[in-house]
This record gives sequence, structure tokens and C-alpha cells, in this order.
Amino acid sequence: DVVGDVSSNFDSIANNPAVLEKLKSIIKSSEGPVTFDGTTFKYSDNEGNSQTLTLAELVKTHETLTTLTKGNAGTY
Repeated sequence: DVVGDVSSNFDSIANNPAVLEKLKSIIKSSEGPVTFDGTTFKYSDNEGNSQTLTLAELVKTHETLTTLTKGNAGTY
């Protein structure tokens, strides 16, 4: 149960110095069209203009409506 193991051990994983160093290395060396300065996501459009992304816009763009239908024996 990888998800359960990570969830129950998240604090020790996130505070592990080796993990933190690896994350810092990845973040510093990652380049791409989207940047994040700690508060704002930005990207350059096709014309080279800086555009700001908001989390609300990202969620709205990709959200879907899911309908759950109750089945038998507590299943959906």
C-alpha cells in the first residue's frame, strides 16, 4: 500500500535531509515554460508575453462533473 505508507510516514519523508536536498536539486535545475515564485505561477505565451496563472483558473479549466450512483452492499 504505497499511498498508505507515504501518507502515514509523510512527516518523516518530508523532513528527511536527503529528500530535501533531492527536491532542492530538482527545483533548481528544472526549467520550463511555467515558473513558480512561491506565490504565483507564470508562463510565456506564444508571443512571449508573461501570463499569470491562478489556481482557480487551473481548477476551473480541468474540473469535471462526476456522478456517483449507489450500488449494492455499500458500493458506488
